[in-house]
Amino acid sequence: RNLTGQTVLDDSLEQAFRISLEQSRYVNVLSDLKVRNTLARMERDPETTVVDREVGTEVAQRDGARLLILPTVAEVGGRVRFSAEIVDPVTQRTLAVEARDGKGLESALPSIDAVTAALRDSMGETLTAIQKDSAPLPQVTTSSLDALRAYARGQQAFGSSRYRQAEGLYARAVEFDPDFALAYIGLMRAARAQTDVARGMDGLAKAMARRDRLPARDRLYLDAWNAEVKTPEKSLEKWQQLAELYPDYFPAYANIGYTLLGRNRYAEALKYAQRAATPQSEFAALSSVLVGQLRLALGDEVGASQAFSTARDGGVANAVIGQASSLASRRDFAGAWKAWPEETALAFAYFDRASILVDQGRWTEAITEMHRQLERAAPDSLRRDVGTVTLATIEWSSGDAVAAGSRLRSVADRLLERATDRSTPRSDVNDASYAVLMGALLAQRMGDAQFATGVLRRLRDLEQIGTDTPLGKLYTTVRANQSRLAGDSHQAVAMLEPLLDGTEPVQTHSVLLAAYRALGEDEKALAQAQWLSTHRGRAYVELGCGRCQQALNVYDSVASNIESAELQASAANAADARASILTLQSMWPADRMPDHLRRRTEVVLATFN
Repeated sequence: RNLTGQTVLDDSLEQAFRISLEQSRYVNVLSDLKVRNTLARMERDPETTVVDREVGTEVAQRDGARLLILPTVAEVGGRVRFSAEIVDPVTQRTLAVEARDGKGLESALPSIDAVTAALRDSMGETLTAIQKDSAPLPQVTTSSLDALRAYARGQQAFGSSRYRQAEGLYARAVEFDPDFALAYIGLMRAARAQTDVARGMDGLAKAMARRDRLPARDRLYLDAWNAEVKTPEKSLEKWQQLAELYPDYFPAYANIGYTLLGRNRYAEALKYAQRAATPQSEFAALSSVLVGQLRLALGDEVGASQAFSTARDGGVANAVIGQASSLASRRDFAGAWKAWPEETALAFAYFDRASILVDQGRWTEAITEMHRQLERAAPDSLRRDVGTVTLATIEWSSGDAVAAGSRLRSVADRLLERATDRSTPRSDVNDASYAVLMGALLAQRMGDAQFATGVLRRLRDLEQIGTDTPLGKLYTTVRANQSRLAGDSHQAVAMLEPLLDGTEPVQTHSVLLAAYRALGEDEKALAQAQWLSTHRGRAYVELGCGRCQQALNVYDSVASNIESAELQASAANAADARASILTLQSMWPADRMPDHLRRRTEVVLATFN
C-alpha cells in the first residue's frame, strides 16, 4: 500500500521490492498479473480491490503461496517509512515485521534493501547466503523511481503479449535512466517477440555493457539471451544451467520450453512449459500459450484448447491465434474465425490466418491476406522476406506456378545474403536459411532443380547446416529431394529415413512419400501420406522460419489425401480410395480444388467406373 500520495511510488516500489526479494535463491514472488487473475476468479475487481490481510491470505491460499508479505510505504514524522509484515496465510498470524525510515523519496530503495535483508533473515536464510546473493537496488536496477515505474508497466504489458506497448515502456525506462540494464533486456525481448531480432541487438549490446549492474541471477539470464541470439546452439545449455542454479526461476523453464519448441522436441518441451505456467510464475499466462502450442503439436487438441483458453483468460492477447489454429486443425473453421482477434490486437504480422484460408481452399483470400501481412511487416525486414516465401507457396498451391516462381526469385538473393552475412544475428541467419530452403523445396515441386542447387551450394558451408537440428535436417531433405529428382530415389530414402526421430520437419515426410512412390514401395508411401493427414496440429505449430512453412505444411495435410487415394487405387482397394477422395472433396469442394488435384481425383475415380 502506498499511503504517501506520491503516485510515482505505486508501481515502482512494488517492482523494486520484487527484484530485491528475488535476489534470494529461496524466494519466488507471485506475479502481479497472477494476483489480478485470482482476484477476478474471486469475483473482485482487480482495479479497485485493496490486497489487505484478508484478501491477501485468500489469494495466497488459492495460489499455493506459503507466506503473505504486506508492504507499506508511508510518511511518518516527515520521513518516508517502508515496512513489510510477514503473515501466515492459513492462520493470518503475523510472523515478523520489519521497517526502515529515511529522508525523502530517494531513501525508499535503500530502505527496501534493508527490510528485504531482515525479512530473508526472519525466513531462515543464512547471513552468508544473504550477503552472497544481494546487491543494493540502485546498483542492480536503477535509482530512478520513474524508470522503475515504466519498467514495471512494461513487464505487465509483456506478460499480456502487448509487445509493442511493452517496448515503448522499456524505452521510456531507459530515458529516465540510461544505465538501467534490466530495461535494455526488456527492449531486446520485446523486439524479438515481434520477430525483429536485429532491432533488439542494440538493447542486447547495451545490457551486456552493463552486465555488472545486474543481480547474479539476471546476469545468467542475460548470458542465456546473448547465446540465444548469437550462438543458438549453446542457448539450451545456458537456460538449463540457470534453471539448475535457480530452480524456482520460471523464466528459465519457459525459455527452455521455447528453445525445445524450435528444435521440434515437443514432448520434452512440454514438461518445462508446464513448470513455467504454474500460478506462481510472473508470466504464467504467457507460458500457457506455449503449453497450448506443444499440446497441439503432440495431437492433444483438447488439452491445447484448454491451455489457450487459460492464456486468453489471463489477458494474453495472442492466445487466440493458437486457439484459432487449434480449431482449424480439427476443421472447426466456424470456431476458428470466431476466435480470431481484431487486427488491432495483433502485435505483428501473423501468417496463421492465411494458412487457415489455405486449409479451406480459399486461395484468392489467402493470397490477399499474405499481401496484407507483408505490408504490415517493416520494409526490408526478415519477416517480410520469409513471408514472401509463404506467399509464393500459396500462389503455387492455387495453381499459379508462374507467379510463384517469379516471387521466389525476387526474394532468394536477399535471404541468401542474410544467411551468409557474418554480421547478421545467428538466430536471423537460421530463419533466413530455413526460409530459402523452403523456397528450394517449392522450386523442386515446380521442376526447378537448378534453383535448389544454387541454394544448397550457397548454404553448404554454414556450421549449423551440418547439425542434428530442424535446419540441418531440412537441408538434408532438400538434398535428398535433389537425388530423387535426378533419378536416385534409393539415395533419397537412405538420406531421409535416419532423420525420422520425431524432430524432423514436416516436409521430410512429404519428400519421403515421393521417394517411396518413385521406388514402388506403396505401403511405405501410404504410411507417409497418412502421417501427413493425421499430424495437422504439428503442421500448424512447427516453428521453422517463424512459421513461413506453415502454409505448405497445411496444404500437404489436405493434399495427402489424393496421394492416399492413388496408392489405394493401385492396390485395387476401391473402398478406401473412394473414401480418401471423398475426404479430399469435403475439404476442398470442386470449386475450390486446384485443377491439378481435380484432374488426379478424376483419374482415380475413373479407375473404378
